[in-house]
Amino acid sequence: MLRTELICSIQDKVTTGSVFDNPGGGTSEIVSVSNERIVYRRRNSKLYIKIKDIVDVYEKFAGKRCTTNDIKTLNPRVFCSGGNGHGCHCTFIFIILDYLKLLKNGICGNGKAGDPFYVEILQ
Repeated sequence: MLRTELICSIQDKVTTGSVFDNPGGGTSEIVSVSNERIVYRRRNSKLYIKIKDIVDVYEKFAGKRCTTNDIKTLNPRVFCSGGNGHGCHCTFIFIILDYLKLLKNGICGNGKAGDPFYVEILQ
């Protein structure tokens, strides 16, 4: 999928009020979607992720297996709590890619040390 197609797909299909189950428990509710970012609620927190960051992960790992640890290594500023990012963004990206039918076998793994969540992203 081309970058522009993915951006349009996110903006068209990920809609305000949608609620997604998280693989580790709980939900993520879409608060808003703009041309630049998605705002979602995880528990009592509002989190913001740029659509560009979702697309960057897709482009880097399309056709490959990708773990939450791989995403944190790719861009710790966005995806690591220690780097002022949010680890929740990792599974949120997996949820969005799964919703858009861009994963081969859904979200796998247990989200624990030694068995992180992982996906195989379709090309």
